[in-house]
Order: sequence, then C-alpha cells, then structure tokens
Amino acid sequence: MKRKYYFIAFFIVLVFFYASTLQVQAYGVGWCHSFSGLNNSNVKYVYPGGEQAWAQVEPKEGQYNFSGLDSMIQRARQAGKKLHFTIGVSNPDVDNNDGVLIPQWAIDKGMHVVYSEKKKLPASPIQWDPIYLDLHEKLLKAFAEKYEKPEYYDVLEAVVMQSGGNWGEMALPAKNGAETGEKADALDPNNLFVKEMARVFLGSEERSNEIARMEGNQWVFDNYYITAVKNIIDIYARSLSHYPFAIQLGFGLTGQRRVATEPVEYGLSKYGSHMWIRYAWWGSFDMGDSNPNAQDYWGRYQDKTVMVAEVGHPSYWCAAEGGYQKGGCYDCCQWDTKAEAIAHNQNYINIAINSGIVATCMQGVIIEDNVKYPIDYLDLQKRLEENISNKAFLLNITPLPTRLPTQPLTSQPSQLTYYYYVIKSNGGQVPTSVILDLNQDGRIDFQDRNIIISSIK
Repeated sequence: MKRKYYFIAFFIVLVFFYASTLQVQAYGVGWCHSFSGLNNSNVKYVYPGGEQAWAQVEPKEGQYNFSGLDSMIQRARQAGKKLHFTIGVSNPDVDNNDGVLIPQWAIDKGMHVVYSEKKKLPASPIQWDPIYLDLHEKLLKAFAEKYEKPEYYDVLEAVVMQSGGNWGEMALPAKNGAETGEKADALDPNNLFVKEMARVFLGSEERSNEIARMEGNQWVFDNYYITAVKNIIDIYARSLSHYPFAIQLGFGLTGQRRVATEPVEYGLSKYGSHMWIRYAWWGSFDMGDSNPNAQDYWGRYQDKTVMVAEVGHPSYWCAAEGGYQKGGCYDCCQWDTKAEAIAHNQNYINIAINSGIVATCMQGVIIEDNVKYPIDYLDLQKRLEENISNKAFLLNITPLPTRLPTQPLTSQPSQLTYYYYVIKSNGGQVPTSVILDLNQDGRIDFQDRNIIISSIK
C-alpha cells in the first residue's frame, strides 16, 4: 500500500515540474485569407484560405504534391507564427480570377460540379456527391499521413474544414454564379444545387421539381443538406487524429439557423473540442450583431470548443442588416458615415468576444489599413487571451465511450496537466491511469488520450 502512495506522490511532483514549463497557445488575432500577413506584428496565426487548391495538391488521382504547404510551414516557422490550413475545392468567383480549384480528372471520373455562369468553368463540387466525398476523404488521409507528425506540431495548429459550400463555407448561392451573400432559394427548381441534391438523395430531377413546388419544401432540402454536412464532419474526424478541424458555418439553401446548429450539435456530441466552430458569416442565421439573442445562443458553445470569428469588410457587415452590397466602400452600406460603419465593426467584435471566441480571423485589408479600420490590436489580443484563460476545455477532452474523466491533478488552465482516467474493463475491475499532454500544445487531444503513460493498481 505504501508503494502505491509513494508512486502517486512521485507523479504529483512530476506533474508540477512539467506544469511550470509550458503555457497554453494563445490563438488570438489571425490573418485571412492569404499568406501576405505573415510578418505583421499584430498577427498570431495566418490562414491562407485560397492558396492551396485541390488541383495543385492532387494533379493526378492518388498523386499528391504538398510542396506548397511545405514552403508555407517553413516560412511560418521562421516568422514564429501558427498556420491554419485548408485545401480549397470551391471558388464561386472563378469567372473573375480564373482560379479553378477542381482537378479535371475528378470531373472526368464523374464527380458533379456547378459551373460558373459566364465562362462555364468548374466552380464548386457538389459536396454531397458520393464521388466527391470519397475523393476528399482520400485527400485528407494523405495529408494526415504526411503531416500528423511531431515535427509539424509547432506550426500547424488546425485544419479548416471544407464545409459543404462556396469557399468551403456552408453557403450556397441562389443561382449559378451568384454571390454567396445572396439568399439561396430552394423554391427554384432550376437551382443546380437543388437539382443535384435531389439527384443524390431523391433519385431524379423530376422529383426535385415536384418537391420544389411543395409548401415547406425548405425543410426537405435542409434535412438533406444537414445530412451531407454531418457526413463531411465524420470524414474529417476519421482522417485527422491530431489536428482539430474547424467547421465553417453558413446558411445552406434556405437561410435557416438549424442548417448551422444541427451539424454543430452533432459534431460536438461526437467529437467534442476536436471540432472547432468558425463563424465565417456572423450576420446570418440569427448570429449577427443585429440580433440581441445571438450572444446568448452562440455563447452556449464557448466551454465546449474553440470558436473563431472571421471579421470582414464593412460591405460584408451590411449583411447583418439585410443590406448586402458588393465592393469595399463605406457609402455603399446603409450607414451614412464612416463612424457608423466602424461602430458596427466594434459592436460585432464585442459580441463575438462576449460569445466566447478565442480567435479572430481578420481579412487583410482591415489589418493593413488602420486609418479606415482603427482597431486596438493590443486590447483585442488581451481580451481574446482572457477568454482563453477562462476556458477549462482547452485542457479537458471529450471522453471516449469507455472512459470516464476525473479531476486533473492541477486545475491551472494555462499549464500542462496530467489527467487521471477511469477505464472500464470487461472483468469488472476499474484501474486508474494517468495521461499527459504529449504533444505539448496545451490541449489533451485525440493522440494524447490514446497514450496512457502509467497505471495505478
């Protein structure tokens, strides 16, 4: 018996020795959607959203070229920045910049896509198409095989999920080639997304037209779209064991809040903080700062996972008030003055922080032009770090079905922690084990939980 207590005492000493050596990563202010902000002093991480296309990474089926990501990792490491990464598959603005992200061989294989309106270029895959889902999972597993290794953990922090819509966000246009910000219309039988959803889930375009004329049909299509997004969540969870993946929320085909909330509830219930929430369109589905209930509603997730808010251009912020306009100008928004637009931005950030976000993803123009967008980045980073320090989940994990969590040996939220785990056994015995943050990233994640460093009988 004495040996057992000596063993426990030894581990407690060891715990506090390690706890003094590591601080939790502060996620903080990030730069979207390019690599150009790498050396900006206000930035903690970069998200080069559109710089690695599927067509580049997999030019031929099963042949992968990750040299572009290797270069990004090297440059980010030299700059001392973290990297959030994605492989782009959808560019609805392909008519304007010719950035085709989809490899032709995938189309030749029979994968369905939506083509652009003017140049008829492949803009987006149909993200519930079985061929696409199979190819995307193989791509993610190839990424994991190469990069889920300790030598990359100091730079790669998260994978941003291609979440079933334009630019990887859960947003679908009202018509072929339409801007994402335009409200999608499930009542239109000629909507290619409606047709394709019916083809995959209902079997025929004729059935699609019939349903499109039915009252309340948006519930039918929302259900199928929600199912598709859940499938994508499962693909990312199966493929990535170390890196968390961030679902990019949006409003689907009908603009209903349940399109976003049901996949979130599903993912968090199955995978916990392994799935992050990324608010790409805060102004949609009751999330915007024009809705007084947004903070209370979305704040419910703040102790369950990492939440990131993308901060766009004032012309995008108009979307929260129903006045979306293209272009980057103040006078095209519904506000009369620059001061009103800036106040709207600050209100957005305040509500996002009060909802529990621990990171922002600022579009480059906002950080580059502090005259038009006067943001106190030191204060913003401080407020984000305060959110981080208050989040116990950053050092907790969602238990597997066969494991029951107990209290950690130290509850300091900013320090490395050992955890006791009670593991159910078939023989009825319940041994207690200890688990360590082996990745030294300030979180107990999927890889850590699979390695138990000692057992107390």
